[in-house]
Amino acid sequence: MSRKVFISVLGATAYQPCEYKGKNVTVESPFIQVATLKDLEAETWGENAAAYILMTEHAKCCNWEIREGDQLLNADGAERTDFKGNKLHSKYDGLKYALEGLKLPFKPEALLIPLGKDNDEIWEIFQKLYDVVQEGDELYFDITHGLRYMPMLVLTFGNYSKFLKNTTIKSITYGSFETKNDDDTAPIVDLLPLASLQDWSNAAADFIENGYAGRMQELVATSINPILRESKGKDEEASNLGKFIISIEKITDERIMCRGLEVTSNNNVSAARNLAFDIDNSTIAALNPIIDKIKESISNDWKDNCSHNCILAAQWCFDRRLYQQAATFLKEYITSYVCEEVDLSIDNQSDRDVVDAALNIKIKDIPFDNWNGKAKENQEIIEKILSSNSVTPRLIGIFNRIADIRNDYNHAGFRENATNTGRLRNKIKQCLDELKEDKPKVLINLSNHSKKKWGEEQVKMGEDFYGEIVDMKFPEVEPEASEEEIDSLVEEYASKIEQRTVTADVTVHVMGEMTFVYQLVNRLKGMGIRCVASTTVRDAVQEGDTKTSTFHFCKFREY
Repeated sequence: MSRKVFISVLGATAYQPCEYKGKNVTVESPFIQVATLKDLEAETWGENAAAYILMTEHAKCCNWEIREGDQLLNADGAERTDFKGNKLHSKYDGLKYALEGLKLPFKPEALLIPLGKDNDEIWEIFQKLYDVVQEGDELYFDITHGLRYMPMLVLTFGNYSKFLKNTTIKSITYGSFETKNDDDTAPIVDLLPLASLQDWSNAAADFIENGYAGRMQELVATSINPILRESKGKDEEASNLGKFIISIEKITDERIMCRGLEVTSNNNVSAARNLAFDIDNSTIAALNPIIDKIKESISNDWKDNCSHNCILAAQWCFDRRLYQQAATFLKEYITSYVCEEVDLSIDNQSDRDVVDAALNIKIKDIPFDNWNGKAKENQEIIEKILSSNSVTPRLIGIFNRIADIRNDYNHAGFRENATNTGRLRNKIKQCLDELKEDKPKVLINLSNHSKKKWGEEQVKMGEDFYGEIVDMKFPEVEPEASEEEIDSLVEEYASKIEQRTVTADVTVHVMGEMTFVYQLVNRLKGMGIRCVASTTVRDAVQEGDTKTSTFHFCKFREY
């Protein structure tokens, strides 16, 4: 069971009577330690608790064991006098006896320390304090007295012991004798939010720089949940902040654990963004910029139901030295991309295996007679994949390299010619950069005439001006279709085309049923997507009663 440990400093000054006002009680005493311990009684201190009062030999002589009326002594035992040579006497019992009067279930101890006049003595104080603290202690600091470096020592010691002995800072207080309230009481000021702010800063940095949200989740348990318990769940700000941090942890988990479908859906990022709007202020004002920094980390180009998110996830992992995850996301992105291009399902393992089989056939140039397994069973789909405009030599090359890198990782380098760590990292970066580089130009041909039916001049002009030509089958628009059905069809095709804009600079050549074309062009232009039509010249030849018309491509004209 963890101990509750109170730590304070006793000085050699002759203290004045004072009423200290804490959260729970007001206590009259010359000693802040008495007032603070009384105020902390609500913490239910048990027999295994401890109190360490740090003091010099001089302070021990003046304020620890002295009785009211006793002559005050210097550290060397000589009697203290005022500037006129008058012997000084104590006006109060020492702190030792004042603490005994509290009848605590444990015995406070005097911990002798040097004055702290140089670095060596400061480190000696630090070590003495560290030696008395035990594993898992809950620490309650009073920093009212002592030299001015004491607050810095307390904060540093708190983090040091937290790491090495799993301690927890439960309280940091200061008896503000100099700034009394209107009722002449001296407030016991709660300084714990300063330590909490430092914890939040470190936890936020850990998330942004390393992708680890566990420390923020721990802070939710230690600083947010108590607020919710006290308010019975009615503190809306604390509730929203807690939910936001939980959503952040889900985002990191899906990336660190390579949950591709979750990354593609983008549900957790969307949820975190929505929760971020509900966080306006924190109970600690200085915490707000830290929360804003966390919000900024999820404000990016991620889109819902978009396989391109896997490239963003790969970059996120690479930036945080999660190289194996980055390689996995890149390889699976290419498989998902090809699945979408040939109308296969990205969440069907059999479809993904067929795509991988097709890509490997292309890489190894395997003749049809040597196809086996998935390839032999799915010949028609394999041929569709191999003939797809999206399966370019460039994409095949990246897939080949990243698949090899992923295998190298998965086998922990236990294979011939394993790549060394530096080259492995550079290879991943190269693949990532190639998949992220400027988007290639693509002309989506959404018409009833596939590219195969175009003349050489139209193909050349299309490729020269708009890039690679990709056919998209024009929908069957029923003459009886209602306006609502046309609207639904337009949204379906607009969504398909928008997905392509993630990885390509898209222009759409759209010609066909007029009401569908009219609505789709307006919809796409509103999304910033260029739309063009092809113009033609008609040559008519009259032979007797027969007139023959031939159409020749002229140019592309933008809507």
